[in-house]
Amino acid sequence: MCFLRCGLNVHVVDNRIEKVTPMRKHPFNTLCPKARGIGEWVHSPARVTRPMKRSKGGWKKISWDEAFDYLADKLTTIRDEHGARSLVVYSGMAFAGTYDVRAVVQRFCDLYGTPNLTTGAAYCHWSRVIGHSLTFDYNVVEIIPDVDNTACILNWGTNPEESRMPLALKIKRAKKRGARLIVIDPRRTAMAKEADIFAQIRPGTDCALALALLNVIIGERLYDESFVQRWTFGFEQLAKHLESYPPEKVAEITWIPADTIREIARLYATTKPATIVQYVSLDHSINGIHTSRSIAILMAITGNFDIQGGNIVCPRLKTANLSITKASKGVPISPQYPIFNMFVKRPTASPLTEVILSEKPYSVKALIVQGANPALTWPNSKKVKAALSKLDLLVVIDLFMTETAKLADLFLPATAFLERKQLVTYGVTGHLPFIFRADPVIAPPGQCIDDWRIWCELGKRMGYKEYFPWEDADEIFEAYLQPTGITIDQLKRAPFGIFYAQWQEKAYTRKGFN
Repeated sequence: MCFLRCGLNVHVVDNRIEKVTPMRKHPFNTLCPKARGIGEWVHSPARVTRPMKRSKGGWKKISWDEAFDYLADKLTTIRDEHGARSLVVYSGMAFAGTYDVRAVVQRFCDLYGTPNLTTGAAYCHWSRVIGHSLTFDYNVVEIIPDVDNTACILNWGTNPEESRMPLALKIKRAKKRGARLIVIDPRRTAMAKEADIFAQIRPGTDCALALALLNVIIGERLYDESFVQRWTFGFEQLAKHLESYPPEKVAEITWIPADTIREIARLYATTKPATIVQYVSLDHSINGIHTSRSIAILMAITGNFDIQGGNIVCPRLKTANLSITKASKGVPISPQYPIFNMFVKRPTASPLTEVILSEKPYSVKALIVQGANPALTWPNSKKVKAALSKLDLLVVIDLFMTETAKLADLFLPATAFLERKQLVTYGVTGHLPFIFRADPVIAPPGQCIDDWRIWCELGKRMGYKEYFPWEDADEIFEAYLQPTGITIDQLKRAPFGIFYAQWQEKAYTRKGFN
């Protein structure tokens, strides 16, 4: 329901959620209105609780056996007639940070032979991750703000009071203890009204602003000279490039006065330590990667990278790779995005609408959508619906009859998050090296089953039984965690979760940059 996955105490009577309260020992325990709406959402009469197949007369309820047999037969025919790559699987952001569904889906795609498993991340945060990785580390990193320990916060294009309440409270606490606050946003938000500096930016011009800030910081020698001399290359070329972005010129582009640009640059560069908060609004622009690269350079040359109170690299949990093979399965649907494909190891979904309609670079005949609603959320909804309607097979795995599901040939009802076991890490979603396992608190309605079980059963029907040996989600979790030394028994004994690592300042001084 929310990618932050705050700790919840769920009060249940007769398999119905009566109340949700915060789990005080969990690091995320500030509940927003979403939590108060969980019961209404989970028990909604609009949920689809039986497999449904489209017929000439409309939707028809069918058994799971009928659903799996139909789907296995259709996928086999499509592969035989059009090739395995004609299947695309789109897994939504409902599964970000979880460790059961994506592993099983990837394994199915490996065995089927399609290179086209893609996710909601294509429309979310990957431009930021790629921009940071191109600057700091090709091993794929996401640089995160250490608001708890900072003296200056540059809140860039995000409104956490509406979208990320735990972060909003951290910023308020930092401001109360004396931290300076800069807000860059097209809207005068409530947080902008409390800021020391508010810059009302023209939408889509953030990269130009970042370059102007760098222009001031380098021109006035406000950067960390020792870091630049020891750890960077290309600094002279950067300085030359920035000559084209003086504050006066960028003021015309961004609608932010030149004096305000200089004020922001000086405050951020001279207040130690300082951190930058950025999220998906910057990712959603056409120059999202370069915006994040420019912001990453700001962090680096001011000496705010990987220090307490700056922007840090959260340790990743090194889990097992449950893929079957790394051998090439052919050209993905997005060959025109080689950098994305290289970093993400999966194609981007962004060209899929056009690929279906144009049949270039090849025909896509089948799409399985899991926990997502592209007919509503992808750009140009009319065009998306035309593409979805052209498919030979559209399958939706979800809880509700969404706009996408209304166009489907087959609907498979899944469980809600409180109806299944979960293993969640918070390195990306919560910025903490923290892992948490939860048991289901209620039984699912009707014939809803877990997403991972849907894929395992489909794999067995397709002839891949030996590759889907799991009978319980904990068995998948154990396989994933094997390299970490963390066991399911250990997590069961720690119902509030455990920290799997400790952040260490300036890890690059020991490991270098990649």
